[in-house]
Amino acid sequence: MRKLTLLISVTMVGLGAVGSQANASNWSMNGSSCVPNDTSINDYFVTGGSVTHKGSSTNLIILYCPVTSTWGSHKPDNLKMTYANNRPGSGTGTPIGGIGTANITAQLIRLVSSDGSLFFIGNPARGSIETQTGKIAQSPLFSHSFDFKFSYYYVRVDISRNDPTAFAKLFGVSLDCETCPAD
Repeated sequence: MRKLTLLISVTMVGLGAVGSQANASNWSMNGSSCVPNDTSINDYFVTGGSVTHKGSSTNLIILYCPVTSTWGSHKPDNLKMTYANNRPGSGTGTPIGGIGTANITAQLIRLVSSDGSLFFIGNPARGSIETQTGKIAQSPLFSHSFDFKFSYYYVRVDISRNDPTAFAKLFGVSLDCETCPAD
């Protein structure tokens, strides 16, 4: 009887672990794990895994986030980026010149190993000044046959601002599959 009770308990726990279909993240990286461009070295600040501008810098921050082939049969079909942007004065000011003064863009790029050719994959994920903390931007869906044998992949992230009071922070980027079940 004790073995039967144990078997029923294990079976119930196993059945409880079966979840509903959700979007699967195939690859992700926090902002501080990305490699800065050499022109960005003195202009960024890292805290808690995120990246933002230092002090009064308004120079473009360029980050390269290497992508590894960590997925199985489920291929990613969109790029997501989690970020925070605020208007000058912590969301209370008016953007200078009537336009946003801070922006983050993430673009998936393929580098062909044989000749160094670069190809953009899909459209970029863009974050603008009107968004608030913890916002997620997603690129439009794309279709690409990843070839890790003959190509390298990375996500290029550009963090820009044209006013030191504007704020843009990258938390991380991910490649996701909208139609794949979460493993």
